[in-house]
Amino acid sequence: MPVLTNFLSVQELSEEEVALNEKYINTIREYRSAIVHMNQTFGIRIEPKGKFEEFSDILYDKEKDVLIKLLENSGYIPKEFTDCSCFGTEANYTIRLANLMKYPIVSVSQLKQIADALSFVILPIDYTDIEKVFSLYAKADSQDYQYYNRDYYAYSLRSAFCEFRDTIKVCTEMSFINPQTIYILAPLSFYDVWREVSCEEILPKYFPTDLFSLSTTLGLIIPTQRNLYKMTSANTESIREMKKTMDMNFQMLKQSIEECHRRINWVERMVDSLNAKVASMQVKLNEAELKIAQLETMLYCLLDPIIFAVDSKVDISKPVSNNARARIGLCFGPEMPVDFFINNGLTIISDKRFDTVTKILDPKVPIV
Repeated sequence: MPVLTNFLSVQELSEEEVALNEKYINTIREYRSAIVHMNQTFGIRIEPKGKFEEFSDILYDKEKDVLIKLLENSGYIPKEFTDCSCFGTEANYTIRLANLMKYPIVSVSQLKQIADALSFVILPIDYTDIEKVFSLYAKADSQDYQYYNRDYYAYSLRSAFCEFRDTIKVCTEMSFINPQTIYILAPLSFYDVWREVSCEEILPKYFPTDLFSLSTTLGLIIPTQRNLYKMTSANTESIREMKKTMDMNFQMLKQSIEECHRRINWVERMVDSLNAKVASMQVKLNEAELKIAQLETMLYCLLDPIIFAVDSKVDISKPVSNNARARIGLCFGPEMPVDFFINNGLTIISDKRFDTVTKILDPKVPIV
Protein backbone atom coordinates (compact mmCIF):
# COMPACT_ATOMS: atom_id res chain seq x y z
CA MET A 1 0.00 0.00 0.00
CA PRO A 2 1.36 3.47 -0.88
CA VAL A 3 1.89 6.84 0.75
CA LEU A 4 1.89 10.22 -0.95
CA THR A 5 5.57 10.20 -1.95
CA ASN A 6 4.74 7.19 -4.16
CA PHE A 7 2.97 9.66 -6.43
CA LEU A 8 5.89 12.07 -6.85
CA SER A 9 8.79 11.97 -9.30
CA VAL A 10 12.12 13.74 -8.93
CA GLN A 11 12.25 16.77 -11.21
CA GLU A 12 14.34 16.11 -14.32
CA LEU A 13 16.73 18.67 -15.82
CA SER A 14 16.32 20.19 -19.26
CA GLU A 15 19.05 19.70 -21.89
CA GLU A 16 20.27 23.25 -21.23
CA GLU A 17 20.45 22.63 -17.48
CA VAL A 18 22.35 19.36 -18.02
CA ALA A 19 24.89 21.11 -20.27
CA LEU A 20 25.36 23.93 -17.76
CA ASN A 21 25.74 21.40 -14.96
CA GLU A 22 28.55 19.67 -16.84
CA LYS A 23 30.30 23.01 -17.30
CA TYR A 24 30.20 23.75 -13.56
CA ILE A 25 31.25 20.20 -12.65
CA ASN A 26 34.25 20.35 -14.99
CA THR A 27 35.29 23.69 -13.52
CA ILE A 28 35.28 22.30 -9.97
CA ARG A 29 37.28 19.28 -11.13
CA GLU A 30 39.86 21.61 -12.68
CA TYR A 31 40.26 23.48 -9.37
CA ARG A 32 40.76 20.25 -7.49
CA SER A 33 43.14 18.88 -10.10
CA ALA A 34 45.27 22.04 -9.86
CA ILE A 35 45.66 21.52 -6.10
CA VAL A 36 46.79 17.92 -6.63
CA HIS A 37 49.28 18.91 -9.35
CA MET A 38 50.77 21.68 -7.20
CA ASN A 39 51.49 19.11 -4.51
CA GLN A 40 52.76 16.36 -6.83
CA THR A 41 54.83 18.56 -9.15
CA PHE A 42 56.19 21.25 -6.86
CA GLY A 43 55.66 19.77 -3.41
CA ILE A 44 53.44 22.72 -2.53
CA ARG A 45 50.65 21.60 -0.23
CA ILE A 46 47.59 23.81 -0.50
CA GLU A 47 45.39 23.51 2.59
CA PRO A 48 43.29 25.73 4.88
CA LYS A 49 45.31 27.58 7.54
CA GLY A 50 48.53 26.33 5.94
CA LYS A 51 51.61 28.06 4.56
CA PHE A 52 49.72 29.17 1.45
CA GLU A 53 46.57 30.18 3.29
CA GLU A 54 45.87 33.18 1.07
CA PHE A 55 45.94 31.03 -2.06
CA SER A 56 43.80 28.33 -0.40
CA ASP A 57 41.21 30.97 0.55
CA ILE A 58 40.99 32.07 -3.09
CA LEU A 59 40.51 28.49 -4.27
CA TYR A 60 37.85 27.85 -1.62
CA ASP A 61 35.94 31.00 -2.59
CA LYS A 62 36.09 30.06 -6.28
CA GLU A 63 34.85 26.54 -5.63
CA LYS A 64 32.09 27.82 -3.35
CA ASP A 65 30.96 30.25 -6.05
CA VAL A 66 30.70 27.44 -8.60
CA LEU A 67 28.89 25.18 -6.12
CA ILE A 68 26.33 27.93 -5.55
CA LYS A 69 25.80 28.26 -9.32
CA LEU A 70 25.48 24.49 -9.58
CA LEU A 71 22.78 24.51 -6.90
CA GLU A 72 20.97 27.40 -8.56
CA ASN A 73 20.98 25.57 -11.88
CA SER A 74 19.91 22.11 -10.77
CA GLY A 75 19.60 21.96 -7.00
CA TYR A 76 21.97 19.01 -7.07
CA ILE A 77 25.67 18.47 -6.27
CA PRO A 78 27.44 15.18 -7.18
CA LYS A 79 28.60 13.02 -4.28
CA GLU A 80 32.27 13.47 -5.24
CA PHE A 81 32.01 17.13 -4.18
CA THR A 82 30.24 16.46 -0.87
CA ASP A 83 32.49 13.62 0.26
CA CYS A 84 35.35 16.05 0.76
CA SER A 85 36.38 19.66 0.18
CA CYS A 86 38.63 20.87 -2.63
CA PHE A 87 41.54 20.20 -0.26
CA GLY A 88 40.65 16.52 0.05
CA THR A 89 39.42 16.84 3.62
CA GLU A 90 36.01 16.81 5.30
CA ALA A 91 34.71 20.32 5.90
CA ASN A 92 31.68 21.85 7.56
CA TYR A 93 30.24 22.94 4.23
CA THR A 94 30.65 19.51 2.60
CA ILE A 95 28.79 17.90 5.51
CA ARG A 96 25.96 20.42 5.19
CA LEU A 97 25.74 19.99 1.42
CA ALA A 98 25.75 16.20 1.79
CA ASN A 99 22.78 16.55 4.17
CA LEU A 100 21.01 18.84 1.71
CA MET A 101 21.40 16.27 -1.08
CA LYS A 102 19.36 13.76 0.94
CA TYR A 103 16.22 15.74 0.12
CA PRO A 104 14.87 15.12 -3.41
CA ILE A 105 13.46 17.90 -5.57
CA VAL A 106 10.05 17.96 -7.27
CA SER A 107 8.14 20.66 -9.09
CA VAL A 108 5.58 22.66 -7.14
CA SER A 109 3.00 21.64 -9.76
CA GLN A 110 3.23 18.01 -8.58
CA LEU A 111 2.36 19.03 -5.03
CA LYS A 112 -0.51 21.20 -6.26
CA GLN A 113 -1.81 18.24 -8.26
CA ILE A 114 -2.01 16.17 -5.07
CA ALA A 115 -3.66 19.08 -3.24
CA ASP A 116 -6.29 19.38 -5.98
CA ALA A 117 -6.93 15.63 -6.11
CA LEU A 118 -7.36 15.17 -2.35
CA SER A 119 -8.70 18.61 -1.37
CA PHE A 120 -5.51 19.23 0.59
CA VAL A 121 -4.06 22.66 1.34
CA ILE A 122 -0.47 23.90 1.13
CA LEU A 123 0.36 25.96 4.20
CA PRO A 124 3.47 27.60 5.64
CA ILE A 125 4.63 25.34 8.47
CA ASP A 126 4.24 28.35 10.80
CA TYR A 127 0.48 28.24 10.18
CA THR A 128 0.22 24.77 11.76
CA ASP A 129 0.86 23.35 15.21
CA ILE A 130 3.39 20.84 13.92
CA GLU A 131 4.36 19.70 17.42
CA LYS A 132 0.73 18.80 18.09
CA VAL A 133 0.63 16.90 14.80
CA PHE A 134 3.65 14.81 15.76
CA SER A 135 2.19 14.12 19.20
CA LEU A 136 -0.90 12.56 17.59
CA TYR A 137 1.29 9.67 16.50
CA ALA A 138 2.52 8.90 20.02
CA LYS A 139 1.12 5.88 21.83
CA ALA A 140 -2.41 6.17 23.19
CA ASP A 141 -1.45 4.89 26.66
CA SER A 142 1.13 2.70 28.38
CA GLN A 143 -0.86 -0.48 27.76
CA ASP A 144 -0.39 -0.41 23.99
CA TYR A 145 3.34 0.32 24.05
CA GLN A 146 4.36 -3.29 23.48
CA TYR A 147 2.29 -3.38 20.30
CA TYR A 148 2.62 0.18 19.00
CA ASN A 149 5.91 1.86 19.66
CA ARG A 150 4.35 5.22 18.85
CA ASP A 151 6.50 7.32 21.15
CA TYR A 152 9.55 6.37 19.11
CA TYR A 153 7.71 7.09 15.86
CA ALA A 154 6.65 10.55 17.06
CA TYR A 155 10.22 11.18 18.21
CA SER A 156 11.61 10.12 14.84
CA LEU A 157 9.24 12.53 13.07
CA ARG A 158 10.38 15.44 15.25
CA SER A 159 14.04 14.54 14.67
CA ALA A 160 13.61 14.25 10.91
CA PHE A 161 11.76 17.56 10.73
CA CYS A 162 14.35 19.37 12.87
CA GLU A 163 17.19 17.97 10.78
CA PHE A 164 15.52 19.16 7.58
CA ARG A 165 14.74 22.60 9.02
CA ASP A 166 18.28 23.02 10.40
CA THR A 167 19.92 21.88 7.15
CA ILE A 168 17.89 24.41 5.17
CA LYS A 169 18.73 27.14 7.70
CA VAL A 170 22.47 26.46 7.76
CA CYS A 171 22.80 26.13 3.98
CA THR A 172 20.98 29.46 3.68
CA GLU A 173 23.28 31.10 6.21
CA MET A 174 26.29 29.77 4.29
CA SER A 175 24.81 31.34 1.11
CA PHE A 176 24.63 28.02 -0.75
CA ILE A 177 20.89 28.45 -1.26
CA ASN A 178 18.50 31.39 -1.19
CA PRO A 179 16.29 31.95 1.86
CA GLN A 180 13.64 29.21 1.99
CA THR A 181 10.12 28.91 3.34
CA ILE A 182 9.03 25.56 4.74
CA TYR A 183 5.52 24.43 3.78
CA ILE A 184 3.31 21.46 4.50
CA LEU A 185 0.93 19.73 2.09
CA ALA A 186 -1.79 18.36 4.35
CA PRO A 187 -5.50 17.98 5.06
CA LEU A 188 -7.39 21.14 5.91
CA SER A 189 -7.61 20.10 9.55
CA PHE A 190 -3.92 20.99 9.97
CA TYR A 191 -4.65 24.68 9.38
CA ASP A 192 -4.47 26.88 12.50
CA VAL A 193 -5.92 30.31 11.70
CA TRP A 194 -4.79 31.76 15.02
CA ARG A 195 -1.18 30.98 14.15
CA GLU A 196 -1.55 32.76 10.84
CA VAL A 197 -3.04 35.86 12.45
CA SER A 198 -0.38 35.97 15.16
CA CYS A 199 2.49 35.29 12.74
CA GLU A 200 4.63 38.35 12.06
CA GLU A 201 5.10 37.50 8.41
CA ILE A 202 2.28 37.22 5.86
CA LEU A 203 2.98 34.14 3.75
CA PRO A 204 1.11 32.73 0.72
CA LYS A 205 -1.09 29.62 0.93
CA TYR A 206 -2.58 27.32 -1.69
CA PHE A 207 -6.21 26.15 -1.56
CA PRO A 208 -7.67 23.77 -4.17
CA THR A 209 -10.63 24.82 -6.28
CA ASP A 210 -13.24 23.00 -4.19
CA LEU A 211 -12.13 25.00 -1.13
CA PHE A 212 -12.25 28.30 -2.98
CA SER A 213 -15.23 29.65 -1.02
CA LEU A 214 -13.46 28.95 2.29
CA SER A 215 -10.29 30.59 0.98
CA THR A 216 -12.26 33.68 -0.05
CA THR A 217 -13.98 33.91 3.33
CA LEU A 218 -10.70 33.61 5.19
CA GLY A 219 -9.16 36.22 2.91
CA LEU A 220 -11.81 38.68 4.10
CA ILE A 221 -11.64 37.76 7.79
CA ILE A 222 -7.92 37.35 8.47
CA PRO A 223 -6.74 40.93 7.72
CA THR A 224 -9.29 42.30 10.18
CA GLN A 225 -8.37 39.75 12.83
CA ARG A 226 -4.68 40.49 12.26
CA ASN A 227 -5.30 44.19 12.96
CA LEU A 228 -7.27 43.35 16.08
CA TYR A 229 -4.49 41.08 17.27
CA LYS A 230 -1.95 43.90 16.95
CA MET A 231 -4.20 46.14 19.01
CA THR A 232 -4.44 43.65 21.87
CA SER A 233 -0.90 44.44 22.98
CA ALA A 234 -2.33 47.34 25.00
CA ASN A 235 -3.40 46.37 28.50
CA THR A 236 -6.77 48.05 28.91
CA GLU A 237 -10.17 46.70 29.85
CA SER A 238 -11.61 47.39 26.40
CA ILE A 239 -8.70 45.55 24.79
CA ARG A 240 -9.19 42.56 27.11
CA GLU A 241 -12.83 42.45 26.06
CA MET A 242 -11.71 42.62 22.42
CA LYS A 243 -9.42 39.67 23.01
CA LYS A 244 -12.31 37.63 24.38
CA THR A 245 -14.23 38.41 21.21
CA MET A 246 -11.26 37.36 19.10
CA ASP A 247 -10.96 34.10 21.02
CA MET A 248 -14.61 33.37 20.28
CA ASN A 249 -14.09 34.24 16.61
CA PHE A 250 -11.17 31.85 16.30
CA GLN A 251 -13.04 29.07 18.06
CA MET A 252 -15.84 29.46 15.52
CA LEU A 253 -13.34 29.51 12.65
CA LYS A 254 -11.69 26.36 13.97
CA GLN A 255 -15.04 24.60 14.17
CA SER A 256 -15.93 25.74 10.64
CA ILE A 257 -12.64 24.45 9.26
CA GLU A 258 -13.02 21.10 11.03
CA GLU A 259 -16.56 20.78 9.68
CA CYS A 260 -15.36 21.67 6.19
CA HIS A 261 -12.66 18.99 6.49
CA ARG A 262 -15.22 16.39 7.55
CA ARG A 263 -17.45 17.22 4.59
CA ILE A 264 -14.74 16.54 2.00
CA ASN A 265 -15.95 13.46 0.13
CA TRP A 266 -13.05 11.11 0.81
CA VAL A 267 -13.00 12.07 4.50
CA GLU A 268 -16.71 11.36 4.90
CA ARG A 269 -16.37 7.98 3.19
CA MET A 270 -13.30 7.03 5.23
CA VAL A 271 -14.77 8.10 8.57
CA ASP A 272 -18.00 6.19 7.88
CA SER A 273 -16.06 3.09 6.87
CA LEU A 274 -13.64 3.15 9.80
CA ASN A 275 -16.34 3.98 12.34
CA ALA A 276 -18.38 1.06 11.09
CA LYS A 277 -15.33 -1.19 11.42
CA VAL A 278 -14.66 -0.01 14.98
CA ALA A 279 -18.33 -0.45 15.91
CA SER A 280 -18.34 -4.01 14.59
CA MET A 281 -15.22 -4.82 16.63
CA GLN A 282 -16.34 -3.31 19.94
CA VAL A 283 -17.74 -6.55 21.32
CA LYS A 284 -14.45 -8.32 20.57
CA LEU A 285 -11.99 -5.73 21.86
CA ASN A 286 -10.95 -4.78 25.36
CA GLU A 287 -10.82 -1.12 26.34
CA ALA A 288 -7.14 -0.59 25.46
CA GLU A 289 -7.53 -2.23 22.04
CA LEU A 290 -10.64 -0.17 21.34
CA LYS A 291 -8.73 3.04 22.07
CA ILE A 292 -6.07 1.96 19.60
CA ALA A 293 -8.67 1.23 16.92
CA GLN A 294 -10.27 4.63 17.48
CA LEU A 295 -6.84 6.26 17.27
CA GLU A 296 -6.26 4.52 13.96
CA THR A 297 -9.50 6.05 12.66
CA MET A 298 -8.24 9.52 13.53
CA LEU A 299 -4.76 8.96 12.04
CA TYR A 300 -6.07 7.61 8.76
CA CYS A 301 -8.19 10.73 8.36
CA LEU A 302 -5.04 12.83 8.70
CA LEU A 303 -3.54 10.90 5.79
CA ASP A 304 0.08 11.60 4.78
CA PRO A 305 1.43 15.15 5.17
CA ILE A 306 4.43 16.21 3.07
CA ILE A 307 6.83 18.84 4.42
CA PHE A 308 8.92 20.69 1.84
CA ALA A 309 10.86 23.90 1.25
CA VAL A 310 10.75 26.40 -1.61
CA ASP A 311 12.58 29.60 -2.36
CA SER A 312 11.00 32.34 -0.24
CA LYS A 313 10.51 34.58 -3.27
CA VAL A 314 8.14 31.96 -4.77
CA ASP A 315 4.45 32.75 -4.27
CA ILE A 316 3.01 29.27 -3.83
CA SER A 317 -0.52 30.57 -4.48
CA LYS A 318 0.23 31.74 -8.04
CA PRO A 319 0.26 29.57 -11.20
CA VAL A 320 3.65 31.06 -12.08
CA SER A 321 5.10 29.05 -9.17
CA ASN A 322 4.24 25.70 -10.76
CA ASN A 323 7.69 25.13 -12.27
CA ALA A 324 9.51 26.18 -9.10
CA ARG A 325 11.57 23.60 -7.23
CA ALA A 326 10.35 22.11 -3.96
CA ARG A 327 12.82 20.18 -1.80
CA ILE A 328 10.99 17.34 -0.02
CA GLY A 329 11.97 17.02 3.64
CA LEU A 330 9.51 14.53 5.12
CA CYS A 331 6.42 12.47 4.35
CA PHE A 332 4.82 10.55 7.20
CA GLY A 333 1.71 8.69 8.24
CA PRO A 334 -0.06 5.40 7.52
CA GLU A 335 -0.14 3.62 4.19
CA MET A 336 -3.43 3.72 2.32
CA PRO A 337 -5.07 1.28 -0.12
CA VAL A 338 -3.84 2.07 -3.63
CA ASP A 339 -7.44 2.25 -4.86
CA PHE A 340 -8.01 5.25 -2.59
CA PHE A 341 -5.42 7.29 -4.48
CA ILE A 342 -6.28 5.99 -7.94
CA ASN A 343 -9.98 6.73 -7.40
CA ASN A 344 -8.95 10.30 -6.58
CA GLY A 345 -7.10 10.69 -9.88
CA LEU A 346 -3.50 10.04 -8.84
CA THR A 347 -1.00 7.83 -10.70
CA ILE A 348 1.46 5.71 -8.76
CA ILE A 349 5.16 6.24 -9.61
CA SER A 350 7.14 4.80 -6.65
CA ASP A 351 10.42 6.65 -7.19
CA LYS A 352 12.86 5.02 -4.74
CA ARG A 353 14.71 8.30 -4.24
CA PHE A 354 11.95 9.35 -1.82
CA ASP A 355 12.52 6.41 0.53
CA THR A 356 14.98 8.38 2.68
CA VAL A 357 12.40 11.09 3.46
CA THR A 358 9.39 8.80 3.95
CA LYS A 359 8.47 7.48 7.40
CA ILE A 360 5.58 5.05 7.21
CA LEU A 361 3.41 4.25 10.21
CA ASP A 362 2.60 0.54 10.28
CA PRO A 363 0.09 -0.03 13.09
CA LYS A 364 0.69 -3.79 13.05
CA VAL A 365 4.45 -3.82 13.43
CA PRO A 366 6.43 -2.21 16.29
CA ILE A 367 8.62 0.68 15.16
CA VAL A 368 12.11 -0.01 16.43
